Amino acid sequence: MAVFFNGKKLRDTRKALSLTQEKLAESSGLSDRHLRTLETRQVDPSFSSVFRICRAVGISMEELATVTDEDGEEMSGRENGKQQS
Repeated sequence: MAVFFNGKKLRDTRKALSLTQEKLAESSGLSDRHLRTLETRQVDPSFSSVFRICRAVGISMEELATVTDEDGEEMSGRENGKQQS
């Protein structure tokens, strides 16, 4: 099993909260350019960057992660530790 930062989840979360990259950058203390590179998966973020983003939008780090099995397939539901409703 592997855990990866998911830039699409970051973008989707930011948009769901009606935040621009500039506003999220301001509230997280990161540059809007850095956020763009994270959302488009051009770079892998540091732990500190993910922590700052999550704190700024009020979510857990787990919510910006993708968990894959040993074959690289994304796991969902109970497989990655989340309870299904």
